Amino acid sequence: MYMPKLIQGQNKNKIYIYAEYDDESWGFGGVGRQSVYFLKKSLEEFLPHFEVCEISAEEIKRGTWKENAAAFIMPGGRDLPYCRKLNGEGNRQIRDYVENGGVYL
Repeated sequence: MYMPKLIQGQNKNKIYIYAEYDDESWGFGGVGRQSVYFLKKSLEEFLPHFEVCEISAEEIKRGTWKENAAAFIMPGGRDLPYCRKLNGEGNRQIRDYVENGGVYL
């Protein structure tokens, strides 16, 4: 089973995908629902030893996710919704995760 060297040997079992949906029908929170769906399915197929989870801005701000995060993924999309929800504490939590060796894609 192939496993990227960046996450081999870690005691961390979750891959978090930031997904925030402002509009229930269109998913205009920065990234579309369909994009997150296919990213999640691909990761689950190719990295079956990890739990792939969506994470909200509020969960990011709490910071507890960092304890078991093998990777944090910020999918592409509109940046203004990301900025609106993550500026301040959210960005600090992500920066702290990366500065302490976390994997950010």
